[in-house]
Amino acid sequence: MNVNINQKRKQLFCNEVALPNNFNIAELYNSNREKAFMYEMFFLDECFVRGFFDIHKFEINTVLPSESEQRRPSWEVMRLKEYSREKNLIVGTLWNLIQEIRQYGFDVLQDGDSVPWYVRAYVPAWKLMVSPSTQSIRGILHMLNQPDGEICIVTCEGYYENDEKPIAYFIESKPQFHKAYKDFLKEKEIEMKKHSSSWIL
Repeated sequence: MNVNINQKRKQLFCNEVALPNNFNIAELYNSNREKAFMYEMFFLDECFVRGFFDIHKFEINTVLPSESEQRRPSWEVMRLKEYSREKNLIVGTLWNLIQEIRQYGFDVLQDGDSVPWYVRAYVPAWKLMVSPSTQSIRGILHMLNQPDGEICIVTCEGYYENDEKPIAYFIESKPQFHKAYKDFLKEKEIEMKKHSSSWIL
């Protein structure tokens, strides 16, 4: 990565902060979206506990969506949603981040631009995959399993009303995760075949 690109990124992701002691990777996806995928959730949690990821938390130097945008999201914000009940504030924060990156002079690919279904935005110059913390368990697993590129999960946090802060989590999967996920998928396929055989019988 050249110096200019690195400087631009440091301006945007301006301040690294420590992860809280009670941080859990479940904060980076919506566990209420797909209850049928409980095994995937247990698997991801176990990988997190075993230290299969390097996770860094950064504050984002961008503005939050205005109150009117939160009440009536623009068409562009709605386009970023996978389902209508995703939180406007979080998806709006992702939308703002995309605009900031473009203002810095970098292309950002979105849905319809040959971007995989599990990625809401992709920055080719940074090889950066970006999605909001409202994504599904399947989405984050697909992202974590990619051997190339960086992963960024965008969210918004705060303890008081109107005190929210836009946050970016950068995640790197270690080789142990890729091996464990490959084994997990094999075991799941075997179980599915067993169940389908029992239905036929």
